[in-house]
Amino acid sequence: DALTRSPFWNIYHRDNGRVSNGVSVAPQYSNEWAWPDGHPYISQGPHGMGMDVTFATAKPQGLVWAVIQDAADTNFTMQAVKAADKAWGPLGCRQMGVAAPYAATYTLTLSSCSLLPTPKLYVLIMYTEDQAAQNDGKLSDPIYFQVEVSNGFIIEPSLVGEPGLDTGVSVSFEARIPGKVWMYVATKASADATTVT
Repeated sequence: DALTRSPFWNIYHRDNGRVSNGVSVAPQYSNEWAWPDGHPYISQGPHGMGMDVTFATAKPQGLVWAVIQDAADTNFTMQAVKAADKAWGPLGCRQMGVAAPYAATYTLTLSSCSLLPTPKLYVLIMYTEDQAAQNDGKLSDPIYFQVEVSNGFIIEPSLVGEPGLDTGVSVSFEARIPGKVWMYVATKASADATTVT
């Protein structure tokens, strides 16, 4: 500015004014989680296929996003959530811009996620704003979770007797609780190339 002033500037503008004190500006969120109990929480699950998440918005005419990420990814920004950047699973495993027309409690279902069991760690991130969609809403706190194994073996599977071409194989085991079991026979080469999760 000083480089473009005329020689007569200081005759009328003596640069001897005073700068005001700073004025705090705190823009309001266009929508947020209702206080005190509206923050998102996992209300059913998590399990291998997904979960239900419950929350309450503070204002009507809202939009809500919900995504699951690998906890090793830390891109927990509003832009990342709205773009589903690094979101885990297919489209059913996220909720993108879902209408929340009233200031009320809602439950969303995230499904078809194919979540891996513990020790894999995930994080659920949610975001809400109003329907003007001006990126002026509120992120949830990260919700970290693991999927517990639903069943397991008290006694690991083992062969009973000798396998035979005519008799097949017999296997003995004991499960922790009643449930279902799957088994298949493979060549050693195939078994060595198989990853069990």
